[in-house]
Amino acid sequence: MKRVVLVMLVLTLVIAGGIVGYFYHTLRKPATRAADLLPEATLLFLQIPDCDRIADEFASTRLAALIREPAMQAFLEKPRQALRDAVHSAGPNPQAVRKQILAALQGEAFIAVTSITPLPKFKVGLVCGADVRRNILQARIWLAHFARTLRANNPKARFESKRHRGVAYQVWEFKPDLTVCHSFLNSMLVLALDEDDLRAVIGRFTDPTGPSLAGNPRFRDTCSHMPAHRALLAYLNPELVTGWLAPLLMFSPQGPATINNLRRLEAAGYSLTFTGGDAQEITSIAYKTAPPATNAPVARRSLALTTPDTLLYAVRTADIAAAYQELLDSVAQLRNESLATGIADFEHDLRQRGVRLRDDVLAQLGPELTLLLNWREGARLPDFAIVLQRQPGSDRAKLDTALEALKTALAGDEPWDETVAGGDTLHTVRFGANILAPTYTVTAPYLIVASTPDFMRELLGQLRQPQPNLATHPPYQTAMSRLPDGGQSCAYADLPVLVTRLLALGKGYGERLPTNDYFDPNQLPPAAVFAKHLSPYVSTTVTGPRHVITTSYSPLPVPSFVIAGAGIGAVAAWGHLNAIAPKTSSNTDVLPAPRGNRTVASQTPVPQ
Repeated sequence: MKRVVLVMLVLTLVIAGGIVGYFYHTLRKPATRAADLLPEATLLFLQIPDCDRIADEFASTRLAALIREPAMQAFLEKPRQALRDAVHSAGPNPQAVRKQILAALQGEAFIAVTSITPLPKFKVGLVCGADVRRNILQARIWLAHFARTLRANNPKARFESKRHRGVAYQVWEFKPDLTVCHSFLNSMLVLALDEDDLRAVIGRFTDPTGPSLAGNPRFRDTCSHMPAHRALLAYLNPELVTGWLAPLLMFSPQGPATINNLRRLEAAGYSLTFTGGDAQEITSIAYKTAPPATNAPVARRSLALTTPDTLLYAVRTADIAAAYQELLDSVAQLRNESLATGIADFEHDLRQRGVRLRDDVLAQLGPELTLLLNWREGARLPDFAIVLQRQPGSDRAKLDTALEALKTALAGDEPWDETVAGGDTLHTVRFGANILAPTYTVTAPYLIVASTPDFMRELLGQLRQPQPNLATHPPYQTAMSRLPDGGQSCAYADLPVLVTRLLALGKGYGERLPTNDYFDPNQLPPAAVFAKHLSPYVSTTVTGPRHVITTSYSPLPVPSFVIAGAGIGAVAAWGHLNAIAPKTSSNTDVLPAPRGNRTVASQTPVPQ
């Protein structure tokens, strides 16, 4: 008996030692990079280089601090509970499953579209994976448990273990057009929707000398414009998109032009990096030839019209005449006869008045084009203005004639409401309940079109007797100092104040949303909670010989808007369904009357 026990003990130790040795040997091997496993012509590649690191870096951002606010936690509890209920209905013990999945994601994680086959049957080559690092044993156990659950719930499915080039992999076939394959390549768990795709990945794993995405010059060029310490990377191969879309676009009016524009693209990339509490986002577009526009860096002369309270300042260099020609080309491609006829009639009217639109008007405007936005506290809507630089010596009379013709085409023969401010004539057209009263004036350096005459007077006052503006505003200076020089466009937004105004505007509408199971608008945190954790948004675009690079800093990165937009869309859809459901009574409440922008002819004093 003792001999049997001793033999069993030795066998147990040998088996345990073998298992420990296997996993120790596996853990010592670094996971292969995802880009080395994917085909060179991968269509789309999304990558988180290090899940552990991105979690730590995100925790130190302003957005994370906002989410941790007790008021925000209370607001998010209802959608979280709805998500937990949905997960619970899909399977047992959702909390344990969630913790196991998140714990396994330690290193690199990725998802890639390797190919798209539209005919004879639409098919997408999808490969994804994650480096589980030290959790390889837990991941294998969890997958085995998950496979047993799937077998129990899908008795007709096929579960098979196979090998390719000495590497084991699993095939789960639920039906002929639904197959999931997976394999561990060192500590990298890779899944694919097609067995051939997974075998190709295994082939590149066992023979790393072959072509792969990591060796693709376009991919390498895209990565060279991104920070090495990035938290997220996205790469797109437009050439394959063009090849896939070409047969479909050929039947649309704009198809040929769209295909030609796509064929000029070589690669596109996006990166997200957490730094200084904000998100740095970089978008890179590479062209096979020179980019569409290579204008000179913007001088930002229109800063003279801003004040420290300006909430949005966006400026760029632009060829106005060329942009108008592109508009005409687009209209021609759309084959919109009514729009084309309207533009032709407008140009004909101008010629009758002795004005050539492109040569006498548009060619004399620019290169600086600016958008300004202010939002007074308590105002229902913001004030905004478009400012175009005028070329020295341009004909003001012909510009006035063109704007008169434009007003006639859009608003009929109603005469301008003309007022004078500091020697400048303000031309105003009023619409509806005076919520919007477009006003223009022509000064020596600018053509200014403002949303209201009062805002126009404020801009002219700032122009004639300069006061402190954004250029001397410390938050603006600090934010803009983070951007690279030489940009053809720049944008600045005072998010703390802008979000506060938007929340005040949306409050009345949110209270009237139908009751739902996803969120309670009345629990939305106060505006002060948002403002405390926000910072200004800034961005610039630099155009090089073959690249257009956009860099921005913001506390709210694009992925957060995507997530929030998906949630808002779901809530909106739910609200719409509730709204069209039969009701026993009707609610005829109306929204509160606009507190409004001052569009009447109030005479705001203008310094003389």
